[in-house]
Amino acid sequence: GSGSPVPSRDIQWSTNYMRSPRLTSITSCNGTIAFGVGSDRTDLPGEAPLDNIKIFDNGDLANPLTKWVFYTDYLTNRLTLDSISQFSGNGSTQGQTYKFQYNGGLPDMSPNGTGMNAQDLWGYYNGALNSVLPQGLYVNTFGYGGVSIFGADRHADDHYMQMGNLTKITYPTGGYTQFDYEANQFYTTAGDPSIPTAGGGMGAGFHFF
Repeated sequence: GSGSPVPSRDIQWSTNYMRSPRLTSITSCNGTIAFGVGSDRTDLPGEAPLDNIKIFDNGDLANPLTKWVFYTDYLTNRLTLDSISQFSGNGSTQGQTYKFQYNGGLPDMSPNGTGMNAQDLWGYYNGALNSVLPQGLYVNTFGYGGVSIFGADRHADDHYMQMGNLTKITYPTGGYTQFDYEANQFYTTAGDPSIPTAGGGMGAGFHFF
């Protein structure tokens, strides 16, 4: 006879967000440093970015001596630091500014999208259109020959893995530091099905100008 049908059931899930402890100030005999936060992050719900740092004399905690303001954006699809500027305590005078540049953008982080599955074996973005995250494999079995197991393309791609990386810092003097990246290399047995390509990880080379 036929076997019993496999019972079906509904699956429900919920999402919980937790806020981590946040440092708000540091006080010493020489003064107080206060850390201000901005609005909640759109790429990491439940967390807020650092917005400013103010430095006070302990005798006057209402009027800062100076402050640093952090300007951020989401041009890479992640929170990134665009620039840092120094201001006088009342904000009327702007001083030094440091600027930051990044390489391209990363995919949407929505758990309902495919972008979260576009990862190589080291967790870096590889641009693959994967519907799942576990790696696909081809396995030689005894008595059954080769068996293909459906899964994701987890190869490393040295172009896509650099998306969203910091590429340049420009200083108030006009000078800058530029960052060049390349993938680490490793050796593996020829035809090893567990390694989709030779490449992965991240190494950084620094060029100073």
